[in-house]
Amino acid sequence: MGAVLAKRLNAAFWILMTVVMPSRHLGAERLAVHTYTVAEGLAGDQVTVIVQDRQGFLWIGTRTGLSRFDGVGFRSFDTRDGLPDAGVFAILESSGGDLWIGTGEGLVRMRNERATGGSAFEPVAGLADAVVALAEDREGRLWASSAGSLYLLDPTAGGILVEVETDLPWLPDRGRAIAVLAADNEGGLWLGSSVGLFRRLPDGTVVPHKFDGDDRPQRIYALLLDAADRVWVTGRAVTVFKPEPTPGSRTPVTLPRPRRYPFGAHPALPTDSGVAIRLETDDESTNNVVFDLDQGPDGAVWMASHWGLSIVGVDRTTTHGRRTGLVSNHLSAVLVDETGNAWIGTDAHGLMRINSTGFTSYTEDDGLIDRRVASVTLGPSGEVVAVTLPPEGTIHIPDGERFLPLGIPLPDLGPLPGWGLNQVTFFDHDGKLWVPTPRGLFRFPRLEDLRDLPRRRHERRFLPDDEIYRIFEDSRGDLWIGGFDETRLARWERATDTIHHYGPEHGIPFQAGTAFAEDASGAVWIGFYTGGLARWLDGGFEFFDQDDGVPRGMVNCLLRDHRGRIWVGAHTDGLAVVDEPTAAVPGWRRFTVSDGLASDGIFSLAEDGYGRIYAGSLKGVDRLDPDTGRVEHFDTSTGLVNNLVVGAVTSPGGDLWFATAGGVNRYLPSDDVHPDPPAVFIDRVTIDGADLTVPLRGVESVPRIALPSRTEIVEIGFAAVDLTPGSHLDFEISVGPGRDTWSPVGTKRFVRLAGLAPGHHNIALRARLPNGAVGPAAFVDLGIAAPLWRRWWFLAAIVAIIAVAGWLIQRLRIQRLKALHRVRSRIAADLHDEMGLSLARVAILADVAGRTTENPTTAGTLEEIGGTARDLVDAASDMAWALDPRHDTVAALAARLRRTAGEVAEGFNAAFELRADPLDGVAMASETRRHLFLVLKEAIRNACRHGRSSRIILSIRRRPSSLAITLQDDGVGFDPDAQSDGQGLASMKRRAIEMGAELNIDSTPGRGSTIHLEIPLPARA
Repeated sequence: MGAVLAKRLNAAFWILMTVVMPSRHLGAERLAVHTYTVAEGLAGDQVTVIVQDRQGFLWIGTRTGLSRFDGVGFRSFDTRDGLPDAGVFAILESSGGDLWIGTGEGLVRMRNERATGGSAFEPVAGLADAVVALAEDREGRLWASSAGSLYLLDPTAGGILVEVETDLPWLPDRGRAIAVLAADNEGGLWLGSSVGLFRRLPDGTVVPHKFDGDDRPQRIYALLLDAADRVWVTGRAVTVFKPEPTPGSRTPVTLPRPRRYPFGAHPALPTDSGVAIRLETDDESTNNVVFDLDQGPDGAVWMASHWGLSIVGVDRTTTHGRRTGLVSNHLSAVLVDETGNAWIGTDAHGLMRINSTGFTSYTEDDGLIDRRVASVTLGPSGEVVAVTLPPEGTIHIPDGERFLPLGIPLPDLGPLPGWGLNQVTFFDHDGKLWVPTPRGLFRFPRLEDLRDLPRRRHERRFLPDDEIYRIFEDSRGDLWIGGFDETRLARWERATDTIHHYGPEHGIPFQAGTAFAEDASGAVWIGFYTGGLARWLDGGFEFFDQDDGVPRGMVNCLLRDHRGRIWVGAHTDGLAVVDEPTAAVPGWRRFTVSDGLASDGIFSLAEDGYGRIYAGSLKGVDRLDPDTGRVEHFDTSTGLVNNLVVGAVTSPGGDLWFATAGGVNRYLPSDDVHPDPPAVFIDRVTIDGADLTVPLRGVESVPRIALPSRTEIVEIGFAAVDLTPGSHLDFEISVGPGRDTWSPVGTKRFVRLAGLAPGHHNIALRARLPNGAVGPAAFVDLGIAAPLWRRWWFLAAIVAIIAVAGWLIQRLRIQRLKALHRVRSRIAADLHDEMGLSLARVAILADVAGRTTENPTTAGTLEEIGGTARDLVDAASDMAWALDPRHDTVAALAARLRRTAGEVAEGFNAAFELRADPLDGVAMASETRRHLFLVLKEAIRNACRHGRSSRIILSIRRRPSSLAITLQDDGVGFDPDAQSDGQGLASMKRRAIEMGAELNIDSTPGRGSTIHLEIPLPARA
């Protein structure tokens, strides 16, 4: 089952041949090209001009608009944004920072901010025709050309273009055209026209320049003044000369006859004044002209023409076209940026970037029979050998610019050479070729010339019934073999010619060995198909799994680096390294996608001369610096021919070679100097869908923006120039007054903030590289107004209204209390004066009448009337006292109880005692006071009348929030739970409930009674 599964997983990678590639430069190399078109946001696919500004942005002119590129995305402009014509033919950033655009209908300058109506460009008066060239001279003056005329921007004339006379010798059979302008360091201006080359001197004199032997003047298409002060001129050929200093004479200059070189040759560039060379082709067709020139940081001059790209370097000249990776041979513009990347414009296929990463690709166009490559290894002489997947068994060796196919002489048994990935077909230390197949392992003798391989028979076959997957030779010359049949792990011992098989009886799993490496002690490390690692030394094994720190999943590759560390690439858990592989208990360090890797599935490993580790995966190649943790990523956008990288090897010359599913890549590593993280530029601020005015070219700081209180969503668009191949740029944001907390926002170049609270928000954005380096921040200052109900004057008004309302309410309350007091006082007075006096009179009259009558019945009736009247007098007195607001205190209650209780007790020959805390200032509502007085009066009367008490004690204690009242007597007592016909206890309980008081009665027959009341006091008490 294991063999069948392995076949299904790896059938696409069966190898049928080996290809031998030298590690020298081949003429058929493919460039690392990435193409951008309108599908990626470019304004048009017909590119006319490319310029890089001081911020690092690329500006690309096309026949259908203008685009700005930051390395990731385009921002484009056309006639809807104010361009007078969609065709853009010239771009110039002046020394003052202005961006000038030459269009098909005149010259414009990009505004700092959009004008009313949305225009991003300000037209320049004086010229409405097509502007095809722009230049700024040493004095900072702007020059423009249109058709056959030269114009100067005159600030003194209101900033209009003024035509300047040139007196060029126009020919009747040629159109009038000044196609290109170039300012020199001496204040002069070079003019490339349809009738030749001219130099305008600082004093205004125009001096023709021609070459000896030129019968007719050349039409000039491009000019370049290089770093060595040479002039490159393109017409029917490319002429390079070192001009004389500013001539004292105003006569035409005739340069000596140029030394001629064919295109593709590497010329000796002139170093002395008056010396010229010429690069030319045999074809005189105008389709062979060079349309643009630029010089890179390394001094190489790049030439874009309609027959491809030529690069005149320091030590060689190369030519490129569709055969070597360009999307088109018809090129129109070229720019080499500060990082060494070349940007090539085409006339119909968009913009190409040629990366400076050092990647070179090889595919079928370079002789490979099949793009699918399973491994790369070193041949007998140190050459790089690539194992591919053709339909028949062959190898290829270099033969000039092509590869020569040679057959592998395997027996006709149906075996498939190169079974497996990575450590497969290889040459051992004796130079013998080993070819693993599903029908065993074949060995071929050492050959002085690999061209003899098809005529040689294999010298030996090992394990003929086994399916061989990986092989590895250790320092002893022994061969380690991994397979999927009976042989899962075996070692061919060279000294004794013996094959040893290993399995569970040796402390390892019965699984195929899938990766091998040897450490400094001679111990062999073996990775397994189902995961885990074994260390073999002196005939014994130690096994380590994920509990020991080994990554999970199939071990795809192992590498010993120059420090002796062992690196492990696994199928599931990323990359791991053991720093001391000879230690008794190895310790592991891990690297995964969280540390910057593009994928956790690692298929191949290699190391360059600078100690950096290259990990191939399903998503390209990650380069890891073990000392700093910096990770850089390479994929098809930066030069790889395919992103599935299954094998890697370092050649003796230091080049790295990668086997991919789409061909072979060679990489020339260098001690790269990485640029600092770029600055961030704010170029868009949108508030609830409405764009605010922000400088069109971006700004590092946006001053305070005042926003309304109901602002919901704030969007900030920004840019950062990142043209470095393999760079991975992330962004961070900080919101608030401080810079202590930064939050990641990923790679997107905009942020959306929702629900910002009212107040001041200082928003900062910055770029971060994978190694942790951060660039300068850009700022947006937002001030969100507080809502109406949170503004100070509104809050002050609310406080004032509440205060006035409270004062009015209190005043009304006081007035109502005063009115109530008056009513209560009047009622109390009426009860006392009217009802009390009347009832007293009734009682007196009844007593008088009773003493004068002789009728006993009448006397009894009158006596009863008198008693009732006196009771009513007492009740009226109590009511008048309760209603009188002057008595709404506990002290008044205590005084009333002392007098009333004393009178009742005296009538029954009992002693009464009042014990009270200081009660001054303790208020009590009239209703509560009335209920409490009646409860205590009833209780005292019952204690005297029914309890026959001789001593009664009333205690009043003041507590923080209540009043505790206790009434004790020494009477006969009673049973509080016994049935009674009286209403006294029921009335006392009802009144306690109405007061909100807690009533407790404790009494036992023969032991007196105790009544306790707990009455809550008002909070103000």
